[in-house]
Amino acid sequence: MEGILNNLSLVTYNCRSYKSSMPDVQKLLNDCQIIFLQKTWLAKQQLENLSCLGVSHFAFGRADYDFNDGLVFGRSHGGTAIYWSKNLKASSFSNCDGSIIGLRVFLKKSELCLINVYLPYCSRANTDEFLAYLGKMKQLCEELQCPNICFVGDFNAGATNTFGGLLEEFCMDNDLIISDYALLPQDTFTYISDAHNTTSWIDHFVSSFSVHQAMFNMDVLTECILSDHRAVAVSIQCSHLPEFDDEVMEHQPRRIDWLKVTAQEREDYYHESKNLLDQLQLPTEVRHCQNFNCTDENHLEEIKNLYAELTSALLAAASSAIKTTGKKNEGNFNIPGWNSVVKSKHQIAKAAFRLWVNCCRPKTGGIYRNMANTKKDFK
Repeated sequence: MEGILNNLSLVTYNCRSYKSSMPDVQKLLNDCQIIFLQKTWLAKQQLENLSCLGVSHFAFGRADYDFNDGLVFGRSHGGTAIYWSKNLKASSFSNCDGSIIGLRVFLKKSELCLINVYLPYCSRANTDEFLAYLGKMKQLCEELQCPNICFVGDFNAGATNTFGGLLEEFCMDNDLIISDYALLPQDTFTYISDAHNTTSWIDHFVSSFSVHQAMFNMDVLTECILSDHRAVAVSIQCSHLPEFDDEVMEHQPRRIDWLKVTAQEREDYYHESKNLLDQLQLPTEVRHCQNFNCTDENHLEEIKNLYAELTSALLAAASSAIKTTGKKNEGNFNIPGWNSVVKSKHQIAKAAFRLWVNCCRPKTGGIYRNMANTKKDFK
């Protein structure tokens, strides 16, 4: 499939309880190749329920709580999940909690990194936590070393709240674009408050330049109504993504000299790898297959996918727990058009944005207009 894959259809949906929104999720599975869910409200022991709907999709999820931790007070909270078509060559990965998980889609001569995020609710008390997650996103960009990257999900950051400004500043500093701001009408909303009967735009696609240029047909899906959020869908034209050099495609993960690993790093690696491996879901059909000479294509694909998840989890644990030595692999990919078309506009927009921030973010006047106009030129 990797050789003939032309377009990818993606959708993000804060489902506000996976169990309550299963009809909506089923609709999305029928129409899209990759689905990103936030606020699933599933415990660790319930993650296997994700595979009940995805007959044609693989599923991967993370939970924010464990029934074994004791009595859970109040309603369930948090949790993220990803479904991806079994026709795709891809592998999932995650960080240390349930708020950021990702999917690496392997194309013929390229790679696409899609990262599902569910960030804290906008309030003064959550500002430090929100900034910490932006830091994790930046770290992921550095670790993945992939020019085709897109953060997808519920950022709880809109143009009218404090977190929205922080997100825009983060994007300017890291050469990212809030693609939905550029591709959807200005009166778009993705969230409806049941309590206050107000709307806001807090679900986003935050993309690298190459992914943004490949996006088309972005839309808010009004037919998904079982949550207080609306699903947002987009397609990506894979042929528009920059190809990697053969040297990059054959790049292998760094080797670890275990003789030089400290006792503390070994301990950290043990706990981190255990945490990630505990989250993996064993394929139900394969687990119950009694045929020692099984040639079922679905079983073989599930085994292959499980192997990819196992290696991905172990590599992620090593990357997190053991210090990297040597220089990172840089300069191996080229984003067509960045230097000649976008770089100068980005530098001008970044300078104007920082001036606007330093002047306490005025809503009118020359500084505001300059920031808005240069930002528009960049987009």
